[in-house]
Amino acid sequence: MTPIYNWGMKRSTVLLAVLLFPFQLVASPKVAVLDVVVSKEIDPSVIVPVTEMIIEEMVASKAFTVLDRSFVAQVLKEKEFQVSGLVSDAQIVKVGQYLGADYVVAGRAQYVADSYFLVAKMIDVKTGVITAQTSETGQGKVLILLDLARAVGGKLAGGGGPSLVASQPGKPAQGGAAAKLSVGFISGLDASWQGVPYPPEAARIFLQEKHKDWLASFFVERVPPEGFAAAVQRLVKEQGCRLIITSDDWLLPQVQAAAPNHPDVIFEEHGWSENRPPNVGMYAFNDIYGYYLMGLLAGALSRSGKIAFPTAFSGSNGHRIINEFALGVKAVNPKAVVIVRFLGEDYWSPAARPAEEALIREGCDVFAPADSPWLFEAARRASSPAKKVFVLGMRMPWQPWRDIAVTGSWEDWSGLYEKILLEVRDGTWRPGIRFWGLKEGTLKLGGLGEPFNPDILPLLNKARVMTPDFGELTALDLVLKRADQMKSEAFEPFTGPIKDQRGKVRIQKGERLDSSATDWSQPGMMDWFVDNVKGTMPDR
Repeated sequence: MTPIYNWGMKRSTVLLAVLLFPFQLVASPKVAVLDVVVSKEIDPSVIVPVTEMIIEEMVASKAFTVLDRSFVAQVLKEKEFQVSGLVSDAQIVKVGQYLGADYVVAGRAQYVADSYFLVAKMIDVKTGVITAQTSETGQGKVLILLDLARAVGGKLAGGGGPSLVASQPGKPAQGGAAAKLSVGFISGLDASWQGVPYPPEAARIFLQEKHKDWLASFFVERVPPEGFAAAVQRLVKEQGCRLIITSDDWLLPQVQAAAPNHPDVIFEEHGWSENRPPNVGMYAFNDIYGYYLMGLLAGALSRSGKIAFPTAFSGSNGHRIINEFALGVKAVNPKAVVIVRFLGEDYWSPAARPAEEALIREGCDVFAPADSPWLFEAARRASSPAKKVFVLGMRMPWQPWRDIAVTGSWEDWSGLYEKILLEVRDGTWRPGIRFWGLKEGTLKLGGLGEPFNPDILPLLNKARVMTPDFGELTALDLVLKRADQMKSEAFEPFTGPIKDQRGKVRIQKGERLDSSATDWSQPGMMDWFVDNVKGTMPDR
């Protein structure tokens, strides 16, 4: 069996014990192993033996004091704590506190593409940091999960952690072959959804395995703005991190405030800001062309001709994104309309449900962009075998939603992250601005996985489109060809003539705007919608 990824850094248990008990006999840290969560395709009777196999490997390592499974179950029952597939790292930490454990191991098993996939992570109860995470995959009968559990448990208990050596901004890490560049990744959102990592975590996992000889990485999820400074402090002081990468633009003020307090630490923030401290760099992704490609898919799948676009976007850049999507819809379905609902911050919460359900009642049978689990849930509730409500998103995984989800992640952050890591490691890092998109590979169909849900592919291959340059072809082929064209700038969606909602020609015949320009956020740059968009949106 070959591991897919090596998730996170494995600590040396001896070093850990010495740090915890410096003046007395070394004691083994206590570990609680939670029952493995299995997807609905897997017989739940395997939960106990798979969990016990992981426990067996942890016990055999003699590095931990492993709590008995029945004891763990009894305590959780007494505390009325329900462990489910949606448990966050914060909840797992609370479980560990209930149990008096130093570490908690949580695992998940899935059956994807004729293969069994088992992933498990070990969380430090004191810090909330993932100290080790690993996975295994295999094919065969369901009992193959026992072999996967043995391998996963052995790797989690393996120890052999790296030596953490500080690196100054602009200077390479010292210490020879034993040195590791220790990097902390901070997200305000979940690291994954039902075991499938979002783009930032997928990139970290990929790079951790690729550069395991010199990289030690940590991921802290669900960090609120008020908890950012404490998360940085833990990563720097307890894990030796000398590079902090954030993946949410709403954490920009927190980065600006924390960086001066850690002048020897390099920060890379997601988003744009001015007057940055000298140890802060910025990066952002140009995903605008993705909305045109998504529009092509939405137009091909819609039977009602009504496509919903609930959004948190606002201003000129929001208009541009919606127009780009609407132009894609029109290219394959000229009679279809895009119905816009501006939800603001409610887009990311259950408060969006009434608006989403209203769009379904209006007859919308495709939703995009969908990067909120609440929207997926609304679509699933409204779907039936005879009538599907399809959902397209750039960041949500399709695997947990294969009955309705069309696309998985379209973002691959690994190339940009790798460039940052190498510069810090080699001492060539300088504060700057990185803006990557389709051409640079951060916008990529499939990201680090499969781009399309295989259950939906037959519909995309069945839908046929007539184009002026390629003639007749399938909707899927058109998406792939347009992606190649836009990568080389051979195709521009904003090419006239294009009319607005009132019939006024906004882009003249032969005129071509630049979708990839970075200054679209300025007021007045685009304050109109194309003629197949229904709805209005505030300017700010």
